[in-house]
Amino acid sequence: MIWKSAVRLTIGLAILALIPIVIVIGLGAYGQSLGGASTGRTEQGAELTVLPALGRPGETLRINGSGWPPRTEIRLDFTRATRDGQTAGPPISFGGIYTSRSGTFASEVVLPESLPLPPGSFLNIRASAMRPRGAGLRAIAQFEVLGFDNELIINAVDPATGGPVDAVHIELRDRFQTVVARDVTGRDGTVRFVGLAPGTRYSALVRASGRFAVRVPEVSIPERGVSRVTANLPVAPMERFYVGVIVFAAENAIELVGIDIPAELPVRDRIELMPWARVNSDSAAGAPGGLLFLDMNNALPGILGTPGYQLEDAGEDLALAISGLQVTESLGSAGLVYEPSDGRYLGRNRMSGDLIVAMNDGLQVGIAFVNPEDGSQHWVVRLNGQFHGPYVTADSSTATLFGRLNATIVEIETTTGTITSTKLEGIEAPYRVGADYVGRWFAFSIPRGQLYRIDSDNSVTLLATMPELSNQVVRVVVGPSGAQVLLISPRDRIVYVVDTESGATTAIVPTPGRIRQVVFAGDATRLLLASREDRSVYVYSWPDLRPLNSIPVSAK
Repeated sequence: MIWKSAVRLTIGLAILALIPIVIVIGLGAYGQSLGGASTGRTEQGAELTVLPALGRPGETLRINGSGWPPRTEIRLDFTRATRDGQTAGPPISFGGIYTSRSGTFASEVVLPESLPLPPGSFLNIRASAMRPRGAGLRAIAQFEVLGFDNELIINAVDPATGGPVDAVHIELRDRFQTVVARDVTGRDGTVRFVGLAPGTRYSALVRASGRFAVRVPEVSIPERGVSRVTANLPVAPMERFYVGVIVFAAENAIELVGIDIPAELPVRDRIELMPWARVNSDSAAGAPGGLLFLDMNNALPGILGTPGYQLEDAGEDLALAISGLQVTESLGSAGLVYEPSDGRYLGRNRMSGDLIVAMNDGLQVGIAFVNPEDGSQHWVVRLNGQFHGPYVTADSSTATLFGRLNATIVEIETTTGTITSTKLEGIEAPYRVGADYVGRWFAFSIPRGQLYRIDSDNSVTLLATMPELSNQVVRVVVGPSGAQVLLISPRDRIVYVVDTESGATTAIVPTPGRIRQVVFAGDATRLLLASREDRSVYVYSWPDLRPLNSIPVSAK
């Protein structure tokens, strides 16, 4: 099954850049209303009249012209406008009409109901004479949009207590998922939208911090009267998806930037570092307080992002993972240098309770035990070489590395440091790796564009050959059930979904931006894709991959 994003483009048919603007509007800057009509004039005296001068979406307007060049095409379009007549959006075409021999024209047009035109909006309705006759002649008349005599009331309710929920963000969207109205509930848990165009094409997105986001798929707005909708918002567990960190070196603190996964709302969580943990000012590209985007495959995996992981239990671990270790021990001919995108908290030692931390600077890998009280560290394993990982099992007992330049799998028993190395036959390096955390791994060979499955006995199975991805550095992410593997192509802005048994491609999903970080919601109903270039997180339903939301995430 192939899914494609639906993109709505609004394109004005008037070719503005090619027509010299010569506009003089009589009776005021943008026309005036006389007897219920709005009129505009060119400097040559050609008139444009819109009747009536105000109305509601869906109503019919009569547009008349006089004094225009005979037998000339007239383009009619409109744009959103401010009260003083300034254009506030791209032109949208009504169509075209030809003038008569006497230079007049008349047309009836319907103001589209599908446009988000709240009460009090203004439109600039424009007539433009096209080439060869009258090129450059334009007249503009303003039209005021009236609201409908209706009201939509949305109540946000706690399903456990039946009481109202305040500080709930409610967005009303049309069938194109364009936001037509938004508001935030007060103590009564209610928002009211007045005067919107009637219909059943609306949906509502209801969100509050610490609660699951609720989508009301069909909201009906009457032509007259009141419509009521109740949205039940269950309390949600703590679950975060961090895409960046703001470093405050002078204050020995950081702020993590991301979203609350259940609520689909932006969050910023400040962490005060412990006395033994310090912020390296270089970790923000030489600019303390700057924004640093992290690769979630190599940094902060699951800390506060894992379902059930509580914020109050994670402060020490998180501080350590960000900046707790400045490694100065010599490892052979070079030191193991800590970089923000390389530090990784793996878990706790089952015997001692120490924190297990890995550092991977691209040339060497080390795994250390760290006392969470005083920061003292003991290095368990130090390996020279370029590796993917380490990846760790759910009980933190085993860490796994994959040789980047030679197809080798290295397993490390984290409590003892015992190392086992095995050659992976048939996989051409370099390659990228993903895991399903139940004993199976997936490797994507970059030169060949081939996807392999590595089973618990380290046997290798070729799943699929994808020439379109050859010589690309893709991201390999395994679905929550292990039945699908996602290959993310940042260059092409595409996500491929591949069945992990048959190797068949089950979906191809274009993405709005280049995806750098990927995570599944804890309830496995949504896929979250973070784009560094536009600093947004895109939410898709899983497994059917319908686009649900776009959440801007910024340090500002």
